[in-house]
Amino acid sequence: MYEVKDKLVRAFLRGMKQKLLLCMALVNDPEVLFLDEPTSGLDVESARLLREKVNQYNRNGKTVFLSTHNMEV
Repeated sequence: MYEVKDKLVRAFLRGMKQKLLLCMALVNDPEVLFLDEPTSGLDVESARLLREKVNQYNRNGKTVFLSTHNMEV
């Protein structure tokens, strides 16, 4: 995200906006995390990384509610 720190959010593509929203959701390290279609608009590598991070977050004792149409998540 650092490489786009000086850009306006409205100029971001959908995938970058999705990454920003995920960062905002995680910044305070919540005990409960609600994610609605978190991989929507993400490239394959970013979606894979997100799956890994969500699993790690859950293994660390956090609760994750996930709503998605993607059966691979």
